[in-house]
Amino acid sequence: MNKKPLIDKGREVRELTAEDLKKFKPLSENNPALYAKIKKGVGERNTEITN
Repeated sequence: MNKKPLIDKGREVRELTAEDLKKFKPLSENNPALYAKIKKGVGERNTEITN
């Protein structure tokens, strides 16, 4: 199988194909530690308005 690079020599990103998308995995499977960190941080931002 010949892999096409995502970025060409002119540094342009090519359009993703259906074949490319089939290879994608959820972040929770690909990097569980990062996923847990992001999930934990959701809703924990300081919403206090300071003057």
